[in-house]
Formats: sequence, structure tokens, C-alpha cells
Amino acid sequence: MATIWRLPFVLFALLGLMAPALGQTRIVALGASQVAGYGVGAAAAFPAQLEALLKASGHDVIILNAGQSADTSAQVLARLDSAVPAGTSIVLLGAFIINDYRLGINPATSGANMAMIENRLRAKAVSIIHVNFQNLPPSSFQADKRHLNGQGHALVAQRLLPQVTSLLRRSENIYSPRARR
Repeated sequence: MATIWRLPFVLFALLGLMAPALGQTRIVALGASQVAGYGVGAAAAFPAQLEALLKASGHDVIILNAGQSADTSAQVLARLDSAVPAGTSIVLLGAFIINDYRLGINPATSGANMAMIENRLRAKAVSIIHVNFQNLPPSSFQADKRHLNGQGHALVAQRLLPQVTSLLRRSENIYSPRARR
């Protein structure tokens, strides 16, 4: 009998612990080594830098880094559901097709995998932003000339900031009490 009386208190405590995360927007950065932060670590990679920029501009977000070095399009597709949990609003889709190319995977297969990834994300009502790693200055890369250094990750985060902010503002307008009047 005493256990039944404790249940409401346990549920109340659990809800209290979850409350800070209830209003938080979840973003997932999905891709291979550039997303994972190869050579600089996850804390210096663009997802962490972008999260800090968004929080500094007043957005209540969390960016989960689901980058795994050397992933191919097939591997990203295979882990899509576990990498992008329910409740994710935005996916930052990073480079992994280069790994397909490097391994000699047929471009048609890569394209089909990318289409399936995008379709499955859209079916979950997740917005997709493709991360552009092109047209970065040479000083943005590590000695291997393939992976970003800290400066390169900072530049990518700065480039993504307006796109992510725009999506966040749109979703805030949709869900705000004023928008429903």
C-alpha cells in the first residue's frame, strides 16, 4: 500500500528532471569524419561550436554529434534510426559520400542511399541541412588536406548558423501561442 502512495511522487520527480529538456530543440549532426571531428575531437568539431553559437544567441538547443569516421552512405543509412532519435527537429547532413568514392562504391548506389536517408528523415518530419565543406580556404585543413582543423570547423559552424537559426525561428513561429491565434 505504501508503494502506491510513492508512485505519484516518483513520477513527479522524473518529470521535474525532464522539464529542462522538454522545450529544448534537438539537432543531430550526421556524417563521417568531418562531423565526428577527426583530428580535433568532438568538442572542437563544428556541431559543438554551432551549439555554442546558437545558445549564445538565445536558442535552447542541443546538438548530438552522430559522426563516425570512415562511414559510408550504407553505414549511415544502417544506423539512421539509432543516430536520429525521435523528437529530432533538424539533421545536419555531413559528408560521407567521399568515403563511398574512396572505396569505389558505385555513385548510383551512393545516390540511392542518400535518397533513402533523406526520405526517411522527411518521413519523420525532420528538416535537413546539407553541410557544405567546399570552398573553404586551405588554412582550414589539417596537414592531410582532407580533414578540417579547428579553424575550419569554426568556419563551418559560422556558415551553418544563419540556416539553422532560420529553421529554428520558423518552428518557433509555428508553435508560439501568437501564431495559433
